[in-house]
Amino acid sequence: MYKTKKFHVRPMKEIIEDIAMAREYYGPNNVDKVFLCDGDAIVMRQEHLLQILEALYAAFPHLRQVTVYAGTRSTMTKTQEQLNELRKAGLTRAYLGVESGWDELLKKVNKGVTSEQMLQATSMLKAAGIDLWVMVILG
Repeated sequence: MYKTKKFHVRPMKEIIEDIAMAREYYGPNNVDKVFLCDGDAIVMRQEHLLQILEALYAAFPHLRQVTVYAGTRSTMTKTQEQLNELRKAGLTRAYLGVESGWDELLKKVNKGVTSEQMLQATSMLKAAGIDLWVMVILG
């Protein structure tokens, strides 16, 4: 899906401008859920994620849910304290692509992590109080 798209973290200025444009377009009282999509947001620097969450909740006073994609490796680069801090700042849900719990298959599809690492990442997110949804490929 993302083979032709090069990964990069967008500049903070652009992200903050996007939030301001969304507030202007939708209005401050009409947004209660935000999904930070198009890649693994957890890979961002902690202070940037916190700035984004702060800007979202300031722009949308009725906001009750902020969701991100979370990769296993990026989640494990965070400390438990950092994940707790993200939850306290308003990160409420994470989608994690488990795909499979079978290490042999994970290796064949070059997932880059083991089932044990995925369990560790899911445990960290859950311990932080972040609602976790996992994506699994069946078949």
